[in-house]
Amino acid sequence: MEQAEQILKEIIDKEGVDYLRKSACAVYHKLEGKVAPLLSRLILITLLADIPVKAKERSVSDLSKEIQKQCCLKKGISDQLAVMYVSLFNKENLAEWKEKNGQGFREFCSRRWQFEWSGEGVWNTGNAHADCYCSVTAEIEAVDAMIIKEEISKQLKANPFMTSEKIFQYYYNCLSKVLDADFEEYVTCDDYYPPVMEDYHLNCEDALTKICDEKGFKVVSFTCDGGMSDFEPNRSGWY
Repeated sequence: MEQAEQILKEIIDKEGVDYLRKSACAVYHKLEGKVAPLLSRLILITLLADIPVKAKERSVSDLSKEIQKQCCLKKGISDQLAVMYVSLFNKENLAEWKEKNGQGFREFCSRRWQFEWSGEGVWNTGNAHADCYCSVTAEIEAVDAMIIKEEISKQLKANPFMTSEKIFQYYYNCLSKVLDADFEEYVTCDDYYPPVMEDYHLNCEDALTKICDEKGFKVVSFTCDGGMSDFEPNRSGWY
């Protein structure tokens, strides 16, 4: 039981208290192979009956009776499960989880983040091509927490313990997609004249600044380096 309790606490620490109720089957799979098969099935039954929610305000004896009633389990088993749940939802853990609620979001909004991106593309004339490349290092900072909170409200609702690193990863992907598209357009927009990669930093900074403004950030610092390879033939024998 102690091992099962520890695993459940680790799950809550990472995913939030509601995860036990919303993702009972996922919890069961996380228990598989780590606790006895019968115990993992018993815990699944109690999760489906919302027993953890009731553990926050019940004594061991009352919770045991509730488990017997809702899960049709014998007293010996229900007593053991009740002890585990009451221990899991003790005052110390509840206080810890209350403090963690929204902590990742607050931390994310209170610090600067380093954003690094690199792009590769090909300018093709039909007979020859050149490889284009670019790398960006920027520092971004949240300036409008309300815009950010509104955009990731679904993620925060699903997991109020979402870490600042997870939030940054979400925005990293958003910004990267914008720069990927902007770089591809810059490289391939003209079929007759090759892109001037030395000037791309202007486009790139504008694109990054614009998307950051829309999403509640500002660009604190920005560096960009780009270039293009020599032309190479697309087929052998081309001169």
